Amino acid sequence: MSSGDEDLCYLPNGELNVPFILTNANLLLLENELELAASLFQLVKGHTPYAHCAHYGIGQCFLKAQCPRQAVQAFEKAFLLEKRPYIGTALLEALMACGDLPAFEKRAIELAREFSFDEKFVEIFRRQYQMCLANAK
Repeated sequence: MSSGDEDLCYLPNGELNVPFILTNANLLLLENELELAASLFQLVKGHTPYAHCAHYGIGQCFLKAQCPRQAVQAFEKAFLLEKRPYIGTALLEALMACGDLPAFEKRAIELAREFSFDEKFVEIFRRQYQMCLANAK
């Protein structure tokens, strides 16, 4: 980040420019710069309207780093802060990576109930569940 970019990290009122930081963290995540991405996500954890985004991003970093148990913890925290279907999908992906079929099954059913109003996500949860069962055999 150049010195000009550092100026963009703050808004005129002195607050962190959280959208700018999250955008850059996501770009770093895409480039597999996991430590740098995680450090930017860590900056945002304390900013209430975006804290769930930070924990979700941290979970994505852990998942890419092949640390699914830590990813599960981060996604659980993100979901606790903001119940979003995409967070639930990532949580199930991390549970599947852990190989914990009972925990996966329990969460998949809970999430399908939670988002039963959204057929698209129920279908995604169903496919993840079937994939997990197939992998367990």
